[in-house]
Amino acid sequence: MVSIPWRTGVNMREFAYYGYPGLPNFFAPAALQRQQAETLRGMGVKVVRFYASHRQVATDATAQRVRAACDVLAQHGMQAIICLDDAHAVAGWCVPGYDDLHTEVNSHYNKRFFTQELWRAKYLPHISAIVTAVKDHPGVLLFELGNEYAIHPRSPEPNRADAQAFITFARVVSETIKAIAPKKLVSTGLVNTRHVANLIDEVPPRTFSRQLHALPGIDAISLHYYFHDGEKQFVANDMEVARALGKPFYIGEFGAEFGKVDRLAYYRAELQEWRSAGAFVAMPWAFDTSPNDVGVSDLYSFARIKGDFDALRGVVQSFSTNVPAFELTPAAGTGTQPQPTNPTPTPPTPAGTGTPPANTGTGTGSTAGGTTPNRATGTLTPVAGTFSSVPAFVIQSPAPWQYDILARFNEPAAYGKREGLLIKPKVNTGLLTVNAVQRGRVTKIENYPPGYGLYVCIEHRWYGETYVSWYGHLAQSYVKVGDYVNAGSPVGVAGDSGSADVVSLFLTLQWLGKGGKGYVIEDVIDPLAVMQAALPPRDEVTFDAHVTVPDNTVFQAGAIFKKTWRVRNTGNTTWQNYQLTFFSGTPMGPGTAVPIPVVRPGELVQLSVDLVAPSMTGNQVSRWAIRNAAGQIFRSELTAAISVQGREQGTRRSLARFVADVTIPDGSPIAPGQRFTKTWRVMNDGNTTWDGGYRMSYESGERMNTPNDIPLPALRPRQVGDVSVDLVAPTAPGRYRVTYQPFDSAGQPFDFDMYAEITVDPAVNQPRPVNSADILPSPVRGNYTIGWKFNAPVPYLDGRHKGVDYVARGTGNPIFAGAEGVVFSSERCGICTPDRPNFAAHGISIASATAQGLFNRPTQWNFGFGNLVIVRYDWSALPKRARDAMAARNLTNGFAFVFYAHLLDIFVSSGQAVNATTQIGTLGNSGNSTGPHLHLEVRLGRESRDYLRPIQLLDPELMFGL
Repeated sequence: MVSIPWRTGVNMREFAYYGYPGLPNFFAPAALQRQQAETLRGMGVKVVRFYASHRQVATDATAQRVRAACDVLAQHGMQAIICLDDAHAVAGWCVPGYDDLHTEVNSHYNKRFFTQELWRAKYLPHISAIVTAVKDHPGVLLFELGNEYAIHPRSPEPNRADAQAFITFARVVSETIKAIAPKKLVSTGLVNTRHVANLIDEVPPRTFSRQLHALPGIDAISLHYYFHDGEKQFVANDMEVARALGKPFYIGEFGAEFGKVDRLAYYRAELQEWRSAGAFVAMPWAFDTSPNDVGVSDLYSFARIKGDFDALRGVVQSFSTNVPAFELTPAAGTGTQPQPTNPTPTPPTPAGTGTPPANTGTGTGSTAGGTTPNRATGTLTPVAGTFSSVPAFVIQSPAPWQYDILARFNEPAAYGKREGLLIKPKVNTGLLTVNAVQRGRVTKIENYPPGYGLYVCIEHRWYGETYVSWYGHLAQSYVKVGDYVNAGSPVGVAGDSGSADVVSLFLTLQWLGKGGKGYVIEDVIDPLAVMQAALPPRDEVTFDAHVTVPDNTVFQAGAIFKKTWRVRNTGNTTWQNYQLTFFSGTPMGPGTAVPIPVVRPGELVQLSVDLVAPSMTGNQVSRWAIRNAAGQIFRSELTAAISVQGREQGTRRSLARFVADVTIPDGSPIAPGQRFTKTWRVMNDGNTTWDGGYRMSYESGERMNTPNDIPLPALRPRQVGDVSVDLVAPTAPGRYRVTYQPFDSAGQPFDFDMYAEITVDPAVNQPRPVNSADILPSPVRGNYTIGWKFNAPVPYLDGRHKGVDYVARGTGNPIFAGAEGVVFSSERCGICTPDRPNFAAHGISIASATAQGLFNRPTQWNFGFGNLVIVRYDWSALPKRARDAMAARNLTNGFAFVFYAHLLDIFVSSGQAVNATTQIGTLGNSGNSTGPHLHLEVRLGRESRDYLRPIQLLDPELMFGL
């Protein structure tokens, strides 16, 4: 039996993501994380439960955030209960890639996630990486498989097959976690087992609870209970099972709605009851000590913005105890802790076909240094006496040719246990290229005639671990020491060098410090155990050098500088439509995303951002990360670290700051030889007045018929003005840039550059084919109904509805563009959060919204539209019914600006080209919204900015289907 002394804890679902800019609701500073932890330490709290995953965040970045959060907790004497996934995906705290399964009540998973074992594809590798990142971390107490899983739909109620599917899920996942982190506790994260029990066959929930919680990988039993719940009996069932099995239990969430009950009395009674019943912790929902709502404070939250916050803090503190951090060891209880079961190792099989085993294959495996590949789960199960944990590393076959396996890992050899695989080509003709099994750097090339002959070693860094692949018996090497290679890059040619008596390849794989012992090469593991038919996509970047502005460069406050990093794409994906985006720290400027050029795997690239030294003196750091085309940020933190000094008083200093491209944004298509005018908007950011002598002069790049000098506008400090130049596009297709340097009236240059960048495209002036469709398809996929139509009476503004509402039962329906266009604006609501997305959730009525001007000015609510995307459709892209209606208004060859409003998620960025298959985002409930819906509004104009005033509206039914 495992015994855990009582301790106090709280829920802080968002704790790992404070200050994370990729998520719309986390605009709170990263310092809030430490502030929260310090407050909790003062209350005597020992446990914080937070969620690990978010649907917008890639696995690597998730693992990084979780580890950083655990670092903070450990520094403050606390431990984490890490919830690996959330069934309630409406809030976004779920494993990425399952949006099509979050279709049930409150965005729960459809039961196919369990019954069809769809969790194996993305969930299992994702959570395995997170667990691996913190497997030995002192700040981790327990991993939950997920938050409040349930079998849905419940009409009919779950049957025997449904219940068994959940047990299979819990068994495989819990054993996977225990194999990686054997000293950490594991629980299901359920409310209670009635939600996943077999109810059709009337199996008592208590019976099912015993079946589930008796699994050897489940160490503890989780329970949730809120004031409004009526499931105390089922909670009692699971508590009895916990006592019968000798396993600890805890209350993962409890709470009551603010204003509906005396919460002080309720929390005091609940903590007393659960402590007396034997729970080791009971955690109130949603603690938040910040003075303003940072998007976490729902009706049940334990938050400073609620009037009873300080009193509730006193209640929790009165139940605190000074207990040490808990670690699962044999001494932790009166017996031994639960251990994962070990299947019997599969004996070595005869030489195969050379096809690498897939994680979900059904064939037999080979004993891997005392381990066996578990073909059902895609994991390795440790066997006594061998290496103790499971590598997250994956490799591909080194041979693009068919082969037989002559000798397998761990088989007896004349020199002891065989340390790798000996593979022989089926047909020995031509050059038999040997490829790298994973990306890495060549560390050794040697020739050892008695053994490996000519061999190459490649070092691979992976999730903080180091692996080395060895390629022996080569006839020729294609690489040199220090080379970076991609997975699949040629390393050499298979041969018969060394002790080989036939043309072959000997492949050895080390896991340094973790692999098997007693071999001629230490720390080896079975290559077949981690070999996959195809490597999964992986976004990854590695910092190479600071090209400009080394760390701790000194700047005066307000100085403008360009920070450039050199990085390598060390993943296996091509960066196309990727962006460099502000991540955390000091923004040092607008904090906007910067497009990244196309970068193939293995390539080096320089990434630059224009920054401004902040007014705060001292050491300042701005952190930047890479966002992929799907909007996910992966582990790529790049830092600009500077030391800021105050501006020298009385010193004249000329500075300029770029504000906007008024015309011809970067990369605009221009016809060959076409004349055009480039206009920039700039700010005088120095302390001098720009008089008639200030100018900018040609510095570099394609001249494009530019004059040598262009006058700067007369501006006083902090004033903004426009500067223009007439240019002529080159005649040859391609991308061109002309750059200018500013000078003051004394002829001295100052620190700034201005450039015009275009793409010469011969097709620009060619007539585009006109859309032949009569109407575009509905922008909404999935089930929906139509609510307010065009010109319907509404209780705000002028009383008329300006679009069409597509109404859904819940959020998340995909929204598509339907035709070719360009994203004119992509703006997130600065106040909307998944828990509090709209006016009503923030206590704002229509009347007060009107009084505050939330409908008619660009506030954080985006004019009441919430999360908003505006797509501009040219005349040629419009369907016939829309063109006919515009022609009747004398707007032939005009534009249609389509507003997609109240979105949950946005998947496109300003300036991005879209087409009929482009998903703009997902249907939501943000801004001026009383339920999940898409507000679709069509505005017309002759020019690019005519959509603002005066507004000319088009009935969306003339453009889109309903």
